[in-house]
Amino acid sequence: MDYNDYRLQKNFDKQHCWFRAKKKLISVMLSSVCLEHEPDRRILDIGSGIGDEVAEIKKFGKVTCLEKNEKALSILKSMAEAVIFADLEKYDLDNNYYDIICCFDVLEHLDNDVKTLEKFYSALKPGGYLLFTVPAYQILFGPHDLALEHKRRYSYREIINKIKSSGLMIKKVFYWNSLMLPFIFPWRMIKKLILFIHIAKTYAPETKPLNRFLNNFLYFILKSEINLINKNMLLPFGLTIGGIAQKKYVANDIKKNK
Repeated sequence: MDYNDYRLQKNFDKQHCWFRAKKKLISVMLSSVCLEHEPDRRILDIGSGIGDEVAEIKKFGKVTCLEKNEKALSILKSMAEAVIFADLEKYDLDNNYYDIICCFDVLEHLDNDVKTLEKFYSALKPGGYLLFTVPAYQILFGPHDLALEHKRRYSYREIINKIKSSGLMIKKVFYWNSLMLPFIFPWRMIKKLILFIHIAKTYAPETKPLNRFLNNFLYFILKSEINLINKNMLLPFGLTIGGIAQKKYVANDIKKNK
């Protein structure tokens, strides 16, 4: 999750529907590749922020957090088994080492997402999994994305092609946060127009406090969508694209892993 979003989250109720639902989505995704907790399972969480999702991830194995924001390190050290302070794009991951790599809302921040996906392929053990989420629809790219330091948004086909090009095998790709798209789309396009004619001077994330009724209602909707995804009932569109990819078992990788 974005560090700016985390900092914003500290200023209002941590039960905000988006953060609650995102953690449930992560748990469901992990449950689909892990039947139970295994103490020797190595999980790498990329861009851990202040660790709000680490508690969910560590239910499934031993978590290493990789984070480049120094302000988050002391918090992460109290949560995870290990913490790597590094810029992902400049850091070499160990080959054939991790059982699972979690990359939630990270790829859109990177200058070279394709090279990073290739790095993930090398870092995963044969049979290991990459779990990811990214923002959908480049046409929506605007002030919200600039505030969160995004480089891009993704199309469904684009993220699939980039993952396949790394050597990883797609297991599942899905849209999430579908209900809000018809409401957010026109709002984002208006803000984008304002940006283009240079009226907007500052950018800010759109995550804001909600009243309890609306917050609980939206959480119910997001959770219902997660339940559909878990039953392999894919949604036709959504603000987020998520998925699971796997490193194939191939002879060369098996030899390296011995």
